[in-house]
Amino acid sequence: MTANGIEEVLASFRGWLTALLEPPPAPLEPAIEFDLHSLVSQFTALRHDVNLQTRATRIATEQSAETVRQLAQAPKRDPNELIKPLLTSLIEIHDAISLAHRQVSKSVAAAEPLLESLSSPSMTPPPESMIAPKRGFIGRWFAGNTNEAWEEWATTALEADLERATEAETAYTHFSSLIAGVADGYAMSLRRIERILPTYDLEPIPTIGLVFDAETMEVVEAVSDSDKMSNTVAEEVRRGYRWRGSIFRFAQVKVVR
Repeated sequence: MTANGIEEVLASFRGWLTALLEPPPAPLEPAIEFDLHSLVSQFTALRHDVNLQTRATRIATEQSAETVRQLAQAPKRDPNELIKPLLTSLIEIHDAISLAHRQVSKSVAAAEPLLESLSSPSMTPPPESMIAPKRGFIGRWFAGNTNEAWEEWATTALEADLERATEAETAYTHFSSLIAGVADGYAMSLRRIERILPTYDLEPIPTIGLVFDAETMEVVEAVSDSDKMSNTVAEEVRRGYRWRGSIFRFAQVKVVR
């Protein structure tokens, strides 16, 4: 036997002796004894819970059946009726943007002549003293001084006029580009909406230059126009639309007398 083996045996014996010195463990609690009365009371409580759950399930089932019955008896809505509010909103947005685009175009057409006149250089008229004719000996004597004053005034007035014309032209260019950008934005929005409308089967009703059609149009005003035939549409006030083979909205037009 080796020295290590002897040490292991002694260590094991020492551990056994140390364990003997420790107090014994406490005894286990006695198991609870069930009597017949406790068992019956537990089953009674379980039965009561099962009855409550069964009653609640039956009530929920009856309510669900009543809901299904009411849904079955409710009138079925046409799917087309559900989409009409969306189509109406799209058309109203198109009308608003179209009106704004027309107003901007009219404003630009009305403002262009005024802006062009402001951007054109215009000479400031000379003062009365330089226009009045000089007569007699005294007038001829001071003619040289008058010419010098005229040249000085003309140079100053020309520089001032050119400066004002440059400022006006710069403002005209800026305003024109700004208005053109607004008009292009409206036109782009209109094109986007017009691309969306056909996906919902909306078709615009043609009106301009056509004979008035009471089945698709409404007259809002009768106008005089010698260049066009009577009873033809001169202007479209509000666009009309067809939707899936029927009239969704009548077109409002102005008709030639």
